[in-house]
Amino acid sequence: HALPVLFINMGGEMLYILDQRLRAQKIDNEKARKVLNDIVGTMFNKRFMEELFRPQELFTRNSLRVLFDRLAHASIMRLNSASMDKLYDLMTMAVKFQVYMAERPRDLLMVCLNHLDWVAKQLQGEDSPAKQALVCTYKLLALLDKQLGYGDWQAMRHCLMNFFQDTHTRVSIFLKEGTQDNSGRFRLPFGGPLPAGFAKLGNVQLYTNRGKPLQPASFSVKQFNGQSREGSADMRGDRGTSLGCNMYAGGQVDTSAPPTQQPTGSESRQQQKQQQRSKGAPTPQLVAAPSDLDSYQVIGVFEFQL
Repeated sequence: HALPVLFINMGGEMLYILDQRLRAQKIDNEKARKVLNDIVGTMFNKRFMEELFRPQELFTRNSLRVLFDRLAHASIMRLNSASMDKLYDLMTMAVKFQVYMAERPRDLLMVCLNHLDWVAKQLQGEDSPAKQALVCTYKLLALLDKQLGYGDWQAMRHCLMNFFQDTHTRVSIFLKEGTQDNSGRFRLPFGGPLPAGFAKLGNVQLYTNRGKPLQPASFSVKQFNGQSREGSADMRGDRGTSLGCNMYAGGQVDTSAPPTQQPTGSESRQQQKQQQRSKGAPTPQLVAAPSDLDSYQVIGVFEFQL
């Protein structure tokens, strides 16, 4: 069941980026609305989503790339090959970031719902086929949540992490926030509130060889205080996490930057070797976040067929 979760999250990120570019290029509101409605209607088509939620293996990376290429061109908008490649890179790294930063495996569902909530807000006040298809997707996710247990969500998270393995595209918005290093790997933060439903850290229960509990030992844990709230799967519920929200709207990433840490001896030596190998080589170009697209031209100019 990892395929629909992967598809909805990557599709939501694609809509975030396209919406930002349509606004930045000052495309006519009516045309921009038609572009998003056409893509949403195709992306969340009822028959397509029902087939997607059928238990099956994940698509290959190439197959998924072709699928999103067709979705991006399901409207009057046209992107050249280079623009589509960079759009797909941004989508991939954003969803990888969300999978890595999820406090609990079931938060993957909340990330999906945050994407759907944004799309529903864009379609507010409309009675279009796109909105009806979106409601169907909400129901399919609610049904999936009832079918899966905690271990299933954990297995799904492992499946998605394997899918994103060795994908290290550098994105400027993550680099600026310090959540990604120069190699394209994410820095996992520590500390903060405990996930909802987890026991407070700092207690150790000891047992005798016959299984009788002894006096528990405790120690102080300063990095963790309080608990995050439980996410709701209702259509208008509180998701309990900001992962999956539109991080381009305010130009911020949905996480606090982890504290800067000095590299260990082995890490420092590895960095020196990388620097020596890269001497004389051209500096690799960063994949720009949507806020930097005007200078880097990551997403090409949209061409409309009027």
